[in-house]
Amino acid sequence: PAFVRLEPLLPLNKMGVLPPIAPGTQPLPFLSPNVRYAMCRFVTSKGAVEVKAKLPGAGWTLSVHLPGGENVYTATAEPGRLSEVKILMVPADDRFLGLTPEARGIAREGPALLEIRAQSGIAVVRAPDAGIAFQRQIEADLAQADCRPQ
Repeated sequence: PAFVRLEPLLPLNKMGVLPPIAPGTQPLPFLSPNVRYAMCRFVTSKGAVEVKAKLPGAGWTLSVHLPGGENVYTATAEPGRLSEVKILMVPADDRFLGLTPEARGIAREGPALLEIRAQSGIAVVRAPDAGIAFQRQIEADLAQADCRPQ
């Protein structure tokens, strides 16, 4: 399975930008060479993990996959519009994680937060490679994607 192949390559609860896909260096078969990827292997055993990404243009996506291969969430950018996505991966059990900012009377800033229940998985930011002229900007945008414990 993809999760088993990616698990040793990806840091835990931290987003990492993968190098460009080239023959002999692809982490999974059939990854497109005209796409750049940032990935995060997350585990919620010690608490929630927040995933944030900017999707600046057409073709950019953020998806969340469970170890068995199930895709539980996908967001796509709207052409001509910057999309910001913020997801909170929460443990799939009934543990109390504290009160949300809204429950404490604090307004949350930024995009709305979506909660997804999962023990572990991989979050993937996918960016179309628009050529050499855009390479630096694409890598900078991918590097802004974030995955960290809360």
